[in-house]
Amino acid sequence: MSDEQRTRRRPRSPSYPSIPLGKAVGRAEAIYKHEGKYAAPVDVVLSHWGYTGMSGPASRQVAALKKFGLIEDEGSKTDRQIRLSDLALRIVMPDSPERAESLKVAALKPAIHQELLAKYKDGLPASDGSIRWHLVSDLGFTENAAQELIAEYRATLKFAGLDPSSPPDNLGATDIQEPEEDPSQSRDMDMSDARPPNGTTPSTREEAEQNETKTKASSTMRDLTIPLPGTAWVKIEGEFPMAEDSWDQLLAMLSAMKPGLTRPND
Repeated sequence: MSDEQRTRRRPRSPSYPSIPLGKAVGRAEAIYKHEGKYAAPVDVVLSHWGYTGMSGPASRQVAALKKFGLIEDEGSKTDRQIRLSDLALRIVMPDSPERAESLKVAALKPAIHQELLAKYKDGLPASDGSIRWHLVSDLGFTENAAQELIAEYRATLKFAGLDPSSPPDNLGATDIQEPEEDPSQSRDMDMSDARPPNGTTPSTREEAEQNETKTKASSTMRDLTIPLPGTAWVKIEGEFPMAEDSWDQLLAMLSAMKPGLTRPND
């Protein structure tokens, strides 16, 4: 490869989980519901998540669970099988007395999470700016990857009860949606939840793509100005109506970015 070709190559960010711990636990709970403690073929596990096979997004979800220490696998390709780890069982089994502590262990399993914890021993700064600068300048992340990791890490800390600024969020975080994929990054990212609205599962990839196309066709770019108490106004620009999954993702991202976007009440 020539120097010119190397120069033209887009930078790749270090690997990080595709989804926050809350959603990873939700995936583990689906495995436990259908397979219990037993190993199952990877395609069977993926079907519990709404996937029809080992696509790129599906493989990144599997990799994310491995990063959190929630699954173990053996074999390869069509012979590959997945089972829940002991750590995962301590989290997903009903009335587990070790759930709270095990969530903290899982949250800090990913190497990049350990690095951030070592860097910010007293808690993350309220603003994302300095964290993003550290990730981009010191660790080689792209701007988009850095912002996505910050959102994922904040959501994971909150879910595990490791964020001193907010109480644990062990109930609703399993529905957090991933941000949009940047193909220049080497993370284990899945940027779409394969489950369509109302809990249905498309029988084919073509049907899912057709549903997505119909949704986009019925949406229009709009500016929405939202009045808030006092003198505050917020303007949102986007395609409306948007899919419910996209709305959930928007709320999750706003929640993760809240420390940098808010100040104490007057």
